[in-house]
Amino acid sequence: MDFNRAVEELQQAAADLEALQDSVGKFADWWVIMNGKLSTADTRAEALDAAKKKKLQIRALQKGWKAIHEDYVIYNVKVRIGINIILDVVIEEKLNTLADR
Repeated sequence: MDFNRAVEELQQAAADLEALQDSVGKFADWWVIMNGKLSTADTRAEALDAAKKKKLQIRALQKGWKAIHEDYVIYNVKVRIGINIILDVVIEEKLNTLADR
């Protein structure tokens, strides 16, 4: 191999290494961008998961309070029925007392 050919190959090797360095740099830049996008996507997914969890918690609370409300309505009706029965008994006793006089 002559000297000029060796110099040409070394110059080509230097050019090839610069091209490789440029490609590796572009890949690293792309990787940083993709990593940022993945991080953003993860953050958004976590936010959606948190929102879904809150929504499910709110639905569970609403369901619980609805059941409590229904129980209260039933209790209220029973109390009113009980009061009406007591009033009927008291009124009947008063009427019997008045009738016995």
